[in-house]
Amino acid sequence: MNGEVEGKTVGEKILLLLSRYSRYQRDLVCPRAMTQQGIADRLDISRGHVAVEVKRLLGRGYIASRHAHIPDVCPMLKVYHLTYLGEILVRQYREMAAASVAPCSKGDGRLQDAGDRGGDPPESATT
Repeated sequence: MNGEVEGKTVGEKILLLLSRYSRYQRDLVCPRAMTQQGIADRLDISRGHVAVEVKRLLGRGYIASRHAHIPDVCPMLKVYHLTYLGEILVRQYREMAAASVAPCSKGDGRLQDAGDRGGDPPESATT
């Protein structure tokens, strides 16, 4: 997940993190990383910041909440998971990330970044 979160907002990072736990969406037992404190610990941010972002994501319909058992922590805690809309948004993030790092061929077999147009620099840049 490290490469895909660089330059992302906290809300985007939360969505990407929760996408890793989609298989627990309907389970009665969930990992701690799906709780506010677990998200805060994983992203190395304050729980208060997570609470603000979670409230915003809930309001926009990107995530949903429910109660689940968290082993070795508490019988029942609120956990968060992606909604269908959140899954679509995460898929778009990943597609954009993949497109921005995809190398392009210069035609001579060498690779270039998508932003590198190749060729010689303009004359004004060399003088």
